[in-house]
Amino acid sequence: MQSIYPPNETWLWCQKDSEARYQLNRAERADDLWKHGWWNYDPFDYHFNSAGFRSDEFDHRPGTLYLGCSFTQGIGLPYHDTWARMVSDALGTACWNLGQGGGSMDTCFRLAEHWIPRLKPTRVMLMSTIPARLELIDADGVPRMYSANDASFGAREWLSHSENGRLNHLKNRWAIQQICDQKHIPFHEWSMGCLSQIKSLLARDLTHPGKTAHKMFAERVLREIKPV
Repeated sequence: MQSIYPPNETWLWCQKDSEARYQLNRAERADDLWKHGWWNYDPFDYHFNSAGFRSDEFDHRPGTLYLGCSFTQGIGLPYHDTWARMVSDALGTACWNLGQGGGSMDTCFRLAEHWIPRLKPTRVMLMSTIPARLELIDADGVPRMYSANDASFGAREWLSHSENGRLNHLKNRWAIQQICDQKHIPFHEWSMGCLSQIKSLLARDLTHPGKTAHKMFAERVLREIKPV
């Protein structure tokens, strides 16, 4: 099922973690780059596997499947510093990270419905996305992501009322749970709200949570899940 990223490519920058933003921050937010450890740093990249995900290659190994948006994908951080990678390392499983920057709960369900039966993961972990997002498939079959700031297709009207987002979130969350239950796969979910309690350094784009937040969240996940 389609990723928003190309297969088998490696990028030096991705979405909000752009070279233009970084150079602007060097000019206007130099102190913040120093504070968060990004003035001098070891270069890293974004590699997308053969299905277009920033993930281990999909194969027949035991793997943990992760769903979410840019936090799960790890925008602004090296792959090995993402919470999904750290959790998989601790569990000794492949890391099948289906995180999509800007993704919605619609995105998570669409990818779960396709990939869970094919990959047969040992676990599924969902970091819920922001409720005020919506995904629609266009006439060419391409998934398009919308937020409350986008007036296209009436998305602004739909997303401007929080109840629409809340119900859409619940429907998708329960649908993913149902897929996992049918396959007898343990399912775990956390909300973005839990990150508000983590005070940490920021990622390279000075927008997303940084390595410390990913490490602390990975430690929380490992404390809360049960062995399988």
